[in-house]
Amino acid sequence: MQLSCDYYHRRLTDCDVFVHKGASLLDGSLGVDYIGVKCYESPPPPASGVVVLENEGALRLVGSPEAVQWGRGTVQLYHNAEWSLIYDSGWSRDVAHGVCVNFGYSTGIPVMDSGSVYGALPGPILTAVTDYTLACNSWRHNFSVCLDEYLGALQERLKYTPTFFIYPDNQDHTFAGVECYNDVPGREGDLRLRGGSANAGTLEVFHDGAWY
Repeated sequence: MQLSCDYYHRRLTDCDVFVHKGASLLDGSLGVDYIGVKCYESPPPPASGVVVLENEGALRLVGSPEAVQWGRGTVQLYHNAEWSLIYDSGWSRDVAHGVCVNFGYSTGIPVMDSGSVYGALPGPILTAVTDYTLACNSWRHNFSVCLDEYLGALQERLKYTPTFFIYPDNQDHTFAGVECYNDVPGREGDLRLRGGSANAGTLEVFHDGAWY
């Protein structure tokens, strides 16, 4: 018997089954090769490649299908009826964390000059998130509030500087991206090694709900 399964089959019963004539029941004593599987945690749905409602403040990722599927790419923000990039000056780990949580991951790290890493779609570049003094204080803890304040500041600036948009073919400006992932939480002050090997790597400390 042979199963023919593809990515759109959710159950074995959905696969095509082919029965070969003369097939017999085998047991482990005959030295026959058997198939196996390697299971892993499925990532959240990709931030692009699916329909994203074009509402003010919506976020999406841009990049190769493989990168976006695993939560990596250039960030785009829907503002003023079009998808825009964000200038990466001051793009911090706190902001990246908030963006990644918005995409369904537990955390993430910022990527500077994301266009050279993941590419980008043509569009306006919005001024940096650090260009405005926001009352929300922390993108990590108050992401939706900070995002609303940032959008409001952008809208206010449009009244006086309607031409502040700069398109990505201008090489003097770079834009923001993220690498999102699911992480194991620790306790305040915990230490760990990330990457490398069991006894070598980057030292990180758990502080204020995240690894640094």
